[in-house]
Amino acid sequence: MGFKANLHFHCSLDTHDCIRYSLEEGIVHAAACGFSVLAVTCHGLVVNIEPYRIFARRHGVELISGIELYLNDGDGKSAPYRTHVHVLVVNVSQDIEHVRTFVDLLAYKSAHPNALIIAP
Repeated sequence: MGFKANLHFHCSLDTHDCIRYSLEEGIVHAAACGFSVLAVTCHGLVVNIEPYRIFARRHGVELISGIELYLNDGDGKSAPYRTHVHVLVVNVSQDIEHVRTFVDLLAYKSAHPNALIIAP
């Protein structure tokens, strides 16, 4: 049995993008397009997907928590958005919002082995 997944999904809960559709609207549209898995990956923010989980399942969609991180490419002392690389991470917890460097990401992955890192 196969499934169709979108592992990089933004919605109006993303404060860094001007997206007009809600998570609920995105779930309905994803289901209509045949997706059964949707990872919510807002910029620098882990959305609490629990309030939306039942709604998504009623539409045949499984939600996964995620984030689009901005990682410093150097020592971690520079501003988070000065020189950065985008990295998607799915199946995450809220504490990933504090990750700023690849060293931090390695430590996070060690503590959360089920997280999936999607490199740029």
